Amino acid sequence: MVKMVFKWFGEDDNVTLEQISQIPEIYGVTRPMGSLRGDGAAPRYEISGTVEYAAGAGLALEVVEDFTIHEEIKLREGNYSRHIDDFKETIVRFSKSGIKCICYSFSPMSDKSARGSDDQLAVKYAKLGSEGLWRNYELFVAEVVPVAEKHGVNLAIYPDCHSRTTPEMPCLVASERDIDRLLALDKSRSHGVVMWSLGLGCEKFDDFRMMSRKYGAMGRIHFVDVGNLSAGAADMPTLLKTYHSADFDGYMGLRGSTPDWNDSVMRNVASGASYIAGIWNTLDKFNFLDDSGAQAP
Repeated sequence: MVKMVFKWFGEDDNVTLEQISQIPEIYGVTRPMGSLRGDGAAPRYEISGTVEYAAGAGLALEVVEDFTIHEEIKLREGNYSRHIDDFKETIVRFSKSGIKCICYSFSPMSDKSARGSDDQLAVKYAKLGSEGLWRNYELFVAEVVPVAEKHGVNLAIYPDCHSRTTPEMPCLVASERDIDRLLALDKSRSHGVVMWSLGLGCEKFDDFRMMSRKYGAMGRIHFVDVGNLSAGAADMPTLLKTYHSADFDGYMGLRGSTPDWNDSVMRNVASGASYIAGIWNTLDKFNFLDDSGAQAP
């Protein structure tokens, strides 16, 4: 069964764990972490306490979202080696607290704590170029994936949605071709991707459902971000059929990045969760949809 999870922003969130626990078929919550901000590995209490707090509400916390890799790692300058060591130590600590999946970004200029102006960083990335970014990412993967595999943690990279809004910036993940290249860097199943329709499905030459089927069958999709759901959105039966046929048992996120929430949106998410669970359970029993999403004869 797919594990439906809800992004929770901590105790200051206007959605409580008690409210989240009432969402039908909810498995648990995720926690957005942001950047390490150059201060070393994340303290163990930062996650372990939250894991225990969520468990008290009957919710699993096994996924960290929005983990931004330090700009010095991406540019391979300054203290990049120390930052990589910090990230590896964080993987170990998170694993000991029960974290099984880290969703991270390697997009240029996504680390809001980076020193220097956006203009300075933009010049550096323009000089680095896409192939330079790929080279630095390959070196990063070679160091961190073995640690993640050893400790039972899956690393899942977000697509580069900025490839449409700022095409002059170097980019890693914006197409099927990019994902093929990325996954070829390391064959470990701990090295995977986040499937996000807003990030990848918008490319005209890519079939998001086809990519979901392809990488799902490889066991390399660790998190599916469906954003702020309402029942019946995004041709969900077809998409769920795709993941079901690939035996996907990973996490499906039901909340977008904004912490703003209200009762109406909460009801939509609860309705959407029931909708997903109903389709998935029906597929378990009958598998009645063909590959196009139509009812099989």
